[in-house]
Amino acid sequence: MFLLAVLFALGGCGGGSSDREPTVDPTPVPPERGLTGEFIIGQSETLASQDVGPQGGTLVVSRPGHPLDGLEVDIPEGAFDDSRQVTIASAEIFDHTFGSVVNPIAPLIVIEAGSDYANDIMTVRIPVQASPDMVAVPFSYHEKNGTIEGVPFVEVEPGSVTMATRRFSVFGALGFSYYSPLVEGHSLDKRLVEYLFPVLDSGFSPGFDDWQFRNYGSHVTPVGYGTGQVLTAFYHYIERQDSASTRLFGRYDNYGNEPDTTPDFEWDNALGIRLASSVQYDVLTSLNIDQHRLLRKAIEKRSEPATLTAMTAFLIYENAPQLIAVFGEHGSVVLIAYKIVTVFGVDDSVAYYDLYVADPNYPGDSGRRIRFNAETSTFYPYQSGDYEYQDLLFLGRFRLFNEDEVAGRWTEFDLRIVGSDLFPPYGLALIDGENNLIEDDDGNPLLLTDGYVSRDRTLRVLGIGRWNADDVGALNLVAFRDLNPVAAAQGDVLSIELTEGKNEIGFLVADSFDAYIDFEYIDVWHEEDTFEDPGRIEGRYDVIGADGGIVRDVVTGLEWQRCAVGQTWNPSTGRCDGFGSLIAWDDAVQETAPGGFRLPTDDELRTLVYCSSGSPALFNETGSRCRGAYTWPTIVVEAFPDTPADGFWSGSPSAVDPERARVMSFFYGEDRWEFKHIRARVRLVR
Repeated sequence: MFLLAVLFALGGCGGGSSDREPTVDPTPVPPERGLTGEFIIGQSETLASQDVGPQGGTLVVSRPGHPLDGLEVDIPEGAFDDSRQVTIASAEIFDHTFGSVVNPIAPLIVIEAGSDYANDIMTVRIPVQASPDMVAVPFSYHEKNGTIEGVPFVEVEPGSVTMATRRFSVFGALGFSYYSPLVEGHSLDKRLVEYLFPVLDSGFSPGFDDWQFRNYGSHVTPVGYGTGQVLTAFYHYIERQDSASTRLFGRYDNYGNEPDTTPDFEWDNALGIRLASSVQYDVLTSLNIDQHRLLRKAIEKRSEPATLTAMTAFLIYENAPQLIAVFGEHGSVVLIAYKIVTVFGVDDSVAYYDLYVADPNYPGDSGRRIRFNAETSTFYPYQSGDYEYQDLLFLGRFRLFNEDEVAGRWTEFDLRIVGSDLFPPYGLALIDGENNLIEDDDGNPLLLTDGYVSRDRTLRVLGIGRWNADDVGALNLVAFRDLNPVAAAQGDVLSIELTEGKNEIGFLVADSFDAYIDFEYIDVWHEEDTFEDPGRIEGRYDVIGADGGIVRDVVTGLEWQRCAVGQTWNPSTGRCDGFGSLIAWDDAVQETAPGGFRLPTDDELRTLVYCSSGSPALFNETGSRCRGAYTWPTIVVEAFPDTPADGFWSGSPSAVDPERARVMSFFYGEDRWEFKHIRARVRLVR
């Protein structure tokens, strides 16, 4: 029940991100990109050439006395769909204009085999001439714009470095020794470190340059689209962003639909979710890094100091974020590494290096980091979601992932058609009061569209999806009003009570496994006023107070405020205006109101639970969730109008865990323990 579970997070009682709203933009305008220059080279010479077909092949340079003697290119079986000539050429580097920080330790290498991406990872073992205090890092040289780019490496040995790529171009190797503490037995004076590089910051900033929605998964990628989020955000930062006004976070929030911006509501980011899902699908069908034999082998042979050194080098060279992957027992997570901070010990020696990362499971969180212990020369494990990841690999940019595919998906995004080749087409069919399909003049189901006018106070719709030419099935739907869920149906008719005039309703569309398909807002008009004074409500609540803003429970004797804290009772409409506040438990227990109102206990909150299905009880004080076909919120809405179907704090803390207290979910009708720092809603009682 994926979507049903995560909807509880809308009230602040779940999810991965604790604070997704940035306070200060450290870089209002993205910084200039990194070093540019030119290599002054000698005459190019061909070192090896060979035809390689779908069966794969290996090219080895055999030139005794040549700096690249022993260079080896390995192309695995299936990397090429056709037969093509692979040529290795080189040119000696006499000089360059990049500055003293760039130190080539091998000639330039040109490998030609077509400009397209291979189907699998190819490796190049480069002989290098590096001094003992240097780490060899491979790079790609873009002669047209005079830039160098980091390339993933899978093994570093004395005298060679082995790089990994899916597209050949111009390569080389650099010797980097800025972080000499990473080379065994060396240390740096604190003043020198503070002067040279206390912080290496690419300018990328979570909360400004990542997506604003979390990695929940979709119909196309049910287990998540995190890599798709990372690659599309990374591409946007590198290729599409040119000013502060084009930063990604919130830029495409709801993509122009009404309401204009909903920063704390993730489901209406339909195009962004479809974009991330589509790129995730492309990645999984072309290269699954989780189980890739070469990358798993690279983990076994990895050098953690070399990995951090490569990150350091290319943050300096490119002044741009880099892709990394962390691996663990449960798979891998691709992250954007964007900053390195030096942390000093009490004796002014370098103690740690903190590698800051953007994690798709924690959008907008600028505090995520992976710590490198300078004394042991190892990374600490990284925790993301429920899993721990022990191993880290440097990926650079788009050497292992197909940048052309990502660019193509962004073009589809701009055209508002992204994912149309992967997500099923669907419609919201209108249903009459007898649960029959309403048909148009041609006998086809009449679909709900924007501006539909309903004479019936109850709107009934059925989600219908087409999985293929011969398979049509019912969908799961959740309806939202004012960003709060008001009704749901799993493969059945969804019923929504309308108010007079315009009703702006959001529809979350999911497949039969509750995996995300789409979200759309539809304006529905209802033309008659059906308001009636209810008198005693549901045989249990009497309206009291000068303006009717309080109800008395005739069974328990408790008197409740009809509106949640942060809402305002409107006696002229009999409704609660506003959305209500989300606050932590320590603030909730301080909430009071004139007349002796206070935060209720858990037992008192249970008396409010109303299961319209009658299961396990109509007024359900068992603490167990409602069952069957019940409506949300699980409370008598005539007595408590506009109640968010969220978690509400009780004043009942845990006796065994001082960090937790009891929360009542009016989405499910059950209570649960939650951490006190989580934000939930409050209703007061006396």
